[in-house]
Amino acid sequence: MKQKLQDFKAYIRGLEKNRIVKWIAVFIAVMIILTIGSRVTYNMITPKVLTEPAASAVIDHSADIEGVVTSVSEEPVILEAGLLVTRVAVMEGQLIKKGDTLLEIDKESLNRIIPSLQGAERAEYTAIKADGGKVKSSCSGMVSRVNTEAGSYTLGNAAVVIRNADKGLAAKAVLDNETGKYINSNTAVSVAGSSQSCENLKISSIISRAEDNTREVYIKLPKGEFALGESVSVHFDTASDFYENCVPRSAVRMDNKNSCYVLTVREEQTILGEELITVKTDVTLLDCDMNYAAVEGIHAGQEVIVSSERVIEEGIKVRRLQ
Repeated sequence: MKQKLQDFKAYIRGLEKNRIVKWIAVFIAVMIILTIGSRVTYNMITPKVLTEPAASAVIDHSADIEGVVTSVSEEPVILEAGLLVTRVAVMEGQLIKKGDTLLEIDKESLNRIIPSLQGAERAEYTAIKADGGKVKSSCSGMVSRVNTEAGSYTLGNAAVVIRNADKGLAAKAVLDNETGKYINSNTAVSVAGSSQSCENLKISSIISRAEDNTREVYIKLPKGEFALGESVSVHFDTASDFYENCVPRSAVRMDNKNSCYVLTVREEQTILGEELITVKTDVTLLDCDMNYAAVEGIHAGQEVIVSSERVIEEGIKVRRLQ
């Protein structure tokens, strides 16, 4: 009997031990699940960032711009006021040759005007009347503007404006002010068309356009190499400089005081392992081109945040984009 009682007590102790083991196993399983869950949640809410180390690079202000061949001068076709236009034979952007008809004038209008004219001007309008009222171009080129229409009367100003190809051609390129500020009259330029190219060309003029913050650059072209209206590629060869610490341009940020800074990362050990914290680092912008910025305030090899999947600021946790 005594033996049976001892066996029963041993059995109870075994059950209790198993129960404790089971609870420990359940506890460990719950902790594992919670840890995995917290890690998953952490990964979901922590923004991913792309980092790159600061490195030496060449800041290159050379630019390749699409342009068009135009003339170096314009020829206005000015007609006496009060002439009835019966037909406009050209449109803006149209290429024309010397002697092409631009517009036609009503003969009755010419009959009223001619008696009041004298000398060469009278002879000019008499010739127009004899030619059926046709006003013809005195040069080859491209129609720049048409300031009249059929059924209207001339106002004594330029009815048509022609880009005169006979007086030389130029390549026209439009640059934004950021690119244009590195270009001047001494900048070497090359121009390439569909079947020909010319190097070491000079800029003839630069015109600033305040209305859209751009600059029109004109490069005089050698005679006979290009055609008026032809699309060309214009390469501006500007000076390049070497800098020790450069970062992708997208890494440089601006605060509300218009001061430049970059976001670097600092490693910290936590219960979840190694974590990255963003750090605001003030820098001085020395120079930049379309791709890179040369800065002071960080050392070579220091990682900076180049991009992120959402807006970030200093002092937050981030993950590297794998």
